[in-house]
Amino acid sequence: MDSQSTNPTPSSEQPVAPQPATTTYEPTPAVAQPVAAAVAPVQAGSKALSIWALILAILAFISGPLFFISGPLALVAVILAIVVLAKHKPGKGQSIAAVIIGGVALLAVPFWGLVTLTAYNNLTERAKDAQSGSGTVQIIEQ
Repeated sequence: MDSQSTNPTPSSEQPVAPQPATTTYEPTPAVAQPVAAAVAPVQAGSKALSIWALILAILAFISGPLFFISGPLALVAVILAIVVLAKHKPGKGQSIAAVIIGGVALLAVPFWGLVTLTAYNNLTERAKDAQSGSGTVQIIEQ
């Protein structure tokens, strides 16, 4: 026998069968996918607190003569703005504006309180005078 016939060596005459590709399939566990919420939660990088602080500060400033409303609004606005500034959250400019506007509104609360109470006392005195008839009426003739 021939040495070539006993020891078969791969040659170009004999085709080599390709190895089948082995892929393993591992099913993923059945996990419920989260459903998008109707309202997105406030993110850590959100400017929501600084926006609220600025809105409350502006409302406090506008409602100045109503000192019993503007005082608490201004106080909450300043506190929110300071929290935003202390935690180094986004919205630094809005927070600084809220501190300034809210601070001015807080400083104006005693002034508006005095003006409002003085006007109230003056109106009640005039109403009492008008009821009693002792009020003087001046008629200017031309």
